[in-house]
Formats: sequence, structure tokens, C-alpha cells
Amino acid sequence: MSQARNKYSVPIAPKQVQLIHIAKADLGLDEGVYRDLLAGFGAESCKELTAAQADQLLDDLKAKGFRIVSKHPRPAKRRKGPNVVHLASLAEIDKVNAVAGLIAWKAKDGLALFLEKRLRLKDGRVRTAGEAYRAIEALKKMFEHQMLERHGATWWTTQLDDPDVRRYIRRHCPAEYADAVTWRLKQMGVY
Repeated sequence: MSQARNKYSVPIAPKQVQLIHIAKADLGLDEGVYRDLLAGFGAESCKELTAAQADQLLDDLKAKGFRIVSKHPRPAKRRKGPNVVHLASLAEIDKVNAVAGLIAWKAKDGLALFLEKRLRLKDGRVRTAGEAYRAIEALKKMFEHQMLERHGATWWTTQLDDPDVRRYIRRHCPAEYADAVTWRLKQMGVY
């Protein structure tokens, strides 16, 4: 007859050890405070804790301000197939509007006209993720072309006052201008 293990006798998991050490560093705990926390559980090392004690210690560390944040959040999985259409997300719509806001339109409803005539989108509106991608890329090219006409071939390295344009340059700068842009932004105290 096998003996059932209760949750208080399960040893600490390697992931819990890792999280405890990350929390210690993140919160800036010195060795004395860290050892006092462990002593409260009757342990000298976090590897001596049970899984339940480790969870309790992590809860205590979270109460002190520790937050678990993934460096690589997983994107939502989208179904695939020939008959599946994905609607544009709010982030995609916001990106379309942000890039369109950088462009100097000649007409009042320039974005809608552009989407309708150039990209052949009904009513000049982005509805699907594919349309959003096409619109974003086309708008980026249009904006970059306008900047090229106004400021010349090295517009990427020109000091511009508009923070939205500077943000665009930081995100989309070609590799050949990246060092010059970084240097300029550091000189301005922005980077």
C-alpha cells in the first residue's frame, strides 16, 4: 500500500527556488533579512522548505512588492484555416491610427480615403487583422516618404521636436542609422 504524500511534505520545486531568488534580488533584500524570513519557516536555506512553505514565502514576498512578470508573454493562439477570419485587435487599430496621425493629410478625411482607394477597404475602415497589417505597412511607407521629401535622405538622424516622430524613429530606424540615432537621443537625454 503506497503512502499518500500530503501537500506539506512535498519538497520545494526548482521553479520555486528560482522565484524566491529572483524575488530576493528584485526586492533588494540583504542576506540578514533573507535569512530571517527563512528562519521563520525553520530553514537555513530555501531548499529546505516544503512546496507549501515556499508558496507561503512567495506570498509574503509578493505582499512586500514582488511581482512575477514574464519576459516573453505568450500571444493568444489564433485558429488557422481557409475559412477563419481574424478581426483586427484594438492594438492593431491603435497602431493604424498612431501612424496615420504622423502623416500630413491633404484632405480632412485623408485616412479613410487612403484606405478606401489605395487598399480597397470598404468604407475606408480596417476590419480584419490582415487589413490592419496591410494598412500599417502602407502608412509607414507613406510617412517615411513624406519625411524623406521634407528632411532629406538622413531624416532618421535629424533632431525633430515631435515626440511621436522620435518614438517612431526609435522603433523603426534602419540598421545603418541606429548608432547615430542612439547617440543623438543620448545627447538629448531622451534615451
